[in-house]
Amino acid sequence: MKLVVPTHYLDEITTCARGRAMYDNLLVETIQKARDNAVSWERIGEALGVSRQAATQRYQKLMRPAPPLRRVAADKDIWAEADG
Repeated sequence: MKLVVPTHYLDEITTCARGRAMYDNLLVETIQKARDNAVSWERIGEALGVSRQAATQRYQKLMRPAPPLRRVAADKDIWAEADG
């Protein structure tokens, strides 16, 4: 007796996997934007419903490095992204 697997289940699995990948990419991009704007790992962890440590361990390796900064005014503590 040969087992027949309904293909619609496999199609649904494929669709879910693609949707998850899109969601994961969007989540990483959003976390990157938060980090670029000085949001702490603690706050990100709270938003994700996990600890700071869990958020850091899961997502920090996926973040791109912050751009270098340059002082805008010598007499003030004002910084901006350095020009390429």
